[in-house]
Amino acid sequence: MNLHPMKLVTIVCEAVLEERVVEVLKRSGAHGHTAFPVRGSGNQGVRSAEMAEYGNVQVEVILTTTVAEAVMEP
Repeated sequence: MNLHPMKLVTIVCEAVLEERVVEVLKRSGAHGHTAFPVRGSGNQGVRSAEMAEYGNVQVEVILTTTVAEAVMEP
C-alpha cells in the first residue's frame, strides 16, 4: 500500500461565503470538499445554525502539502 502525506484543511466561514471558498479551493487544485452547517460560540457570542443563510458552514478538504500551503496564503 502506498501512503501519501496529505493535510486536512478545515475552514469555518459564514454560509454566504461557501461558494467563494469552494471556488478558491478548486482554483488551487482541490478535487473535492465536504461542507456542512455548524454552530458554536466564541468571543463574538453564540452563532446558531437555525437560519442556513445566516449561519456558519464548515468546509473540509484533504490536500497535498503544496496545495494546502497555496490555499492558506493570504
